[in-house]
Amino acid sequence: FIPHGTTVASDPKIVSDQKTILLFGHMGPHKGLPIMLQAFKKISAEKNNVRLVVAGTNHPNYPGYLKKFIQAQIPNVEYTGYVPEEKLGSVFEQANVVVLPYHAAPGTSGVFHLACGYGRPVVASDLPEIRELVHDGASAILIPPDDAEALKAALMTVLFDDEVASRMSKQNLEFAQKESWGAVAKAYEDAYYAF
Repeated sequence: FIPHGTTVASDPKIVSDQKTILLFGHMGPHKGLPIMLQAFKKISAEKNNVRLVVAGTNHPNYPGYLKKFIQAQIPNVEYTGYVPEEKLGSVFEQANVVVLPYHAAPGTSGVFHLACGYGRPVVASDLPEIRELVHDGASAILIPPDDAEALKAALMTVLFDDEVASRMSKQNLEFAQKESWGAVAKAYEDAYYAF
């Protein structure tokens, strides 16, 4: 078994004063944006210093998916559109937490690995693929899919409990270092030479 692999940030500090939740990737129904928006409205009712950044474009199978959400113009929700690779760092460095409120995860999550590489805490749906990453050493608060109240509570914990956030960040960075692209390349090289 060779893991997914990820980029590991050299200095994964947070560069925003505002509390930021990041939902990243190609957006379609399986990504859980509607439930994230429900949870965000609940958070916004209690805290006025939190924003949600939805970074990424429509999934190729769902062209135009984001249009109705963007048109709703929910306060403190920002849609960035496509993020080129050279801008990934600036997007993740603004995030206090990366959220994966998925209904389904088609294989391992590249977004989860990216979050770990930038030392970010993760709140995610309790799905087999995500549980496997946690079992392998990553850190995430797992919540039932489609549960806005549980999602809100988990996000509030990470956003406003510095000790929890710091512990999760450290654990995810350590997990990413074990699965860096260098480590993955070495594992492939070893596998090829074994034949």
